[in-house]
Amino acid sequence: MAPPRRRRTTSSARGYDRADRLSELLREIIAETLDHIDDDRLQLVTVTAVEVDRELEHAKIYYTCLDGNDLADDVVEAFAEQRGRVRKAIGVQAKVRRVPNLTFLPDNVLRSAQRIEEILAKMPRLPDAPEPVVTSDADAGAVVANDADDGR
Repeated sequence: MAPPRRRRTTSSARGYDRADRLSELLREIIAETLDHIDDDRLQLVTVTAVEVDRELEHAKIYYTCLDGNDLADDVVEAFAEQRGRVRKAIGVQAKVRRVPNLTFLPDNVLRSAQRIEEILAKMPRLPDAPEPVVTSDADAGAVVANDADDGR
């Protein structure tokens, strides 16, 4: 009698699919490639996320600029000029059959978060709501906001 067949492990058994794994790999490759490109227009650019479609044909690369000028013409132009070099790096390092088409888009998450913070700061507080206590965490260099002491 033949031994029972083993099931092939599918992407759903791993908890994430190939497009998600490729997205993370492309983010790392693109960020490293941008570090090696000697273009002053891309010096303050950070790749925040990459989304690859399920067919692995198109990739959206989300970026942000540290100076806040994500939509500057020179940044958009620099990405257009360097697209071929980035695709070549992906082809060499990712070992994929076809390199997806790349679209560079500014990441609006930080801008949206700042806008939400501004709106919340302008909202009137309820009369019985405690004031938030802001303390500085010296070890992490972060600022921690505590709404109230809950006795923990």
